[in-house]
Amino acid sequence: MNSEVEVQSLDLIIVIAGNSDEYRKTACERLAGRCQAKIISINTLYNLPTNHELWNLLRDFNYTLIVADTLYPRPLESIIISHCIDPLELHCIDTRTYASAEALVDSIYLLYCTDRSGTGEIVNYDNVDIQRWYPVIDKTRCINCSHCLEFCLFGVYSNSEDDVRVLYPDNCKQGCPACSRICPQGAIIFPLYDKDQAIAGVPGMIMSPTPEAIEMYEKRTGKSIDEPEDELDRLIDEFDKLQFGR
Repeated sequence: MNSEVEVQSLDLIIVIAGNSDEYRKTACERLAGRCQAKIISINTLYNLPTNHELWNLLRDFNYTLIVADTLYPRPLESIIISHCIDPLELHCIDTRTYASAEALVDSIYLLYCTDRSGTGEIVNYDNVDIQRWYPVIDKTRCINCSHCLEFCLFGVYSNSEDDVRVLYPDNCKQGCPACSRICPQGAIIFPLYDKDQAIAGVPGMIMSPTPEAIEMYEKRTGKSIDEPEDELDRLIDEFDKLQFGR
């Protein structure tokens, strides 16, 4: 892979991740034949090391980014944002909701490809074989209360200038999702956790803190804790603000 790939002149970058090599090959080739974009193939985003060159490539502000992976959209978006990637538009797609690579391509083409000249460029990254386990933070929900930082025994989190981050992700204990259960806002997601859909970031589901976690939070902060809103509640609130200005 050439690390000198430029993105400044592009309007659209599409990342096809996860799935099989053949799935990604099919999706990338079909997209390249139908729309003008840089189309990136990589086998994983969640397991990608922090210093991987792809993150540097994507740190540009003048393009729309489409990311399709075998993760739910909310954790996928949180992973992208955690690497200081802030494109003009970001759209995250769970490829598992499509029957085939061809169906995925049809959807991306219809929704996002404005230049349909069929001159896309494919960039293939080598497969990443490491397996990681760490939380991601949904910054649209996080209130930077540092409850996770105080709770975690493994030094995963940091708080600098009231901005809680996953600073040392690889310190996390394999398979442990405990901090997700104590977050007062349901902001902590473990994308690979398969025993609780809310912890994994399934659309429409937000993890609620356990009674023990609520007691712990209120004792530490001296503040009461409200049940976190689910995504439907938040959408209704946003609609009310737009309609009634409140």
